[in-house]
Amino acid sequence: MIAIVGAGSMGSMFGGMLAAAGNDVALVDVDTTHVDAVSQQGLVMRDASGIQQVTHPIATTKLASLGSISLAFVLTKSWATADATNALQSVLTEDGLVITVQNGLGNDHVLADGLGIVRVLGGTTTAGAQLVCPGIVTLSPITSQGRSITECAPIAAELLDDPGFAKRATHAANLLTEAGLPTYIRTSVREVIWKKLCLAATAAPLTAILRCTVADLLSSESSLHTLRRMFDEVIAVAYAEGVQLDAAEIWEHAITTFSNVGAHHTSMAVDVAKGRRTEIDAMSGAISKLGRLHGIATPVHEVVSMLIHSLEPNAGI
Repeated sequence: MIAIVGAGSMGSMFGGMLAAAGNDVALVDVDTTHVDAVSQQGLVMRDASGIQQVTHPIATTKLASLGSISLAFVLTKSWATADATNALQSVLTEDGLVITVQNGLGNDHVLADGLGIVRVLGGTTTAGAQLVCPGIVTLSPITSQGRSITECAPIAAELLDDPGFAKRATHAANLLTEAGLPTYIRTSVREVIWKKLCLAATAAPLTAILRCTVADLLSSESSLHTLRRMFDEVIAVAYAEGVQLDAAEIWEHAITTFSNVGAHHTSMAVDVAKGRRTEIDAMSGAISKLGRLHGIATPVHEVVSMLIHSLEPNAGI
C-alpha cells in the first residue's frame, strides 16, 4: 500500500497516476468533502485537452486506519509537515520510506527528526495539477505528457552506499517513472531543493500577490523583472549556505518550465484567493531569515513575505 499524505492538488495527482499504473494507493487528507467524493465516485484526472481518467484509490481522513505502510509520499502544506510526521510514526514500517516533494525549506528535516534519516528522501518535482473541485484534478500539460521531472535524494549522500536503502529508493523512483512521472535519484538533496526553490519561491508568491497565472508573469516586463530579482536573492542565499548553483542554467530551466506550465494558478495563488494559510514562511520567509543570518540583503523576499501574510486569514485587515 502506498499512502499519499496530503491529497490536495499535487497529492491527488501523484496518487491518481500511481493508482492508474496498477498500484494500491490510499489518499489521506483532512478535507472530508474531497475524501467522500473520491470514495463515492473515484478520483477523476483530466488533462489539458479535457480527456479524463477515473481511478479508485482508497480515500480516508485517518492514516492509522490503513495499517502498516512501507511507502508514503508527504504532500501536505509545509506548516502541516510536523503533524504528518507524527501520524506516520505509528504506521511506517521499520524499513519503510517516506518521500517529500513539498515546496519550501526544511520539510525533509522535520520528517527525518521524527522518523530517522534512513527512512526519508527529500525531493522536488516539476509536475503540476489543480484540484478543480472535490474528486476532480486537472493535470498540467507537462505532467499529462510525461515531461515532468521529479528528483529525490537522501539527506546524507552516503546512505546511497547502503544496498538496502539504495534498493528502496530505486524501487520508489521506478514506481513513479512507470506511472508517467519520470523520477531520478540524486546524491545531494540540498542542491535539488534549492534548485526547486529558485522556481517555487519566486513564481508562487508573485502570482499570489498579482492574482495571475504563471504565463502572465512572463508576459509582463515588470513582473518578469521582479521575478528575476527574487531569483537572484535565492541564488545569493544558496551560495552563502554552501550550495553552489549554476545561476544561468537554472534561470534558463526556470523560464522553460514556466513557459511549459502556461496558464497555471500556483497553489499559493489558490490559497490566497480562497483565504487560506500559505507556505510563505517556508519560502520567502525562510530565504529572508537565512539572508539575515549571512548578512545578505533580500529586500524583495522580505516585502513579498509581508504582503502574503497580510492577505492570509486573521491578518487584521
